[in-house]
Amino acid sequence: MLPVKLLKYCQLINFLAILYMDDGSLTISKRINHNKKKIYLTPHISLYLQNYTKNELQILQIHIHQKFGIAFSLSKRKDGNGYILRLTSTQNTYDFLN
Repeated sequence: MLPVKLLKYCQLINFLAILYMDDGSLTISKRINHNKKKIYLTPHISLYLQNYTKNELQILQIHIHQKFGIAFSLSKRKDGNGYILRLTSTQNTYDFLN
């Protein structure tokens, strides 16, 4: 269960760093354009918090966006409670890593 009452104390950027180092992952997706002979690599950050319900993740998603300006999206998974938080924008991923 997400300790919603404690989120008000999670104001420092260290909160995001701990979430990422504990349950996060940097993934790289690739797309190949055979006509232009180019490979496009796109970084994404995922927070694998499948233990939390969709509603709890939405609360955390709003908190992170309001406090840190990072806009995570809910992404479906087949395990846990069925959802994780994921950055789908390359710029958001770079902002998060900075």
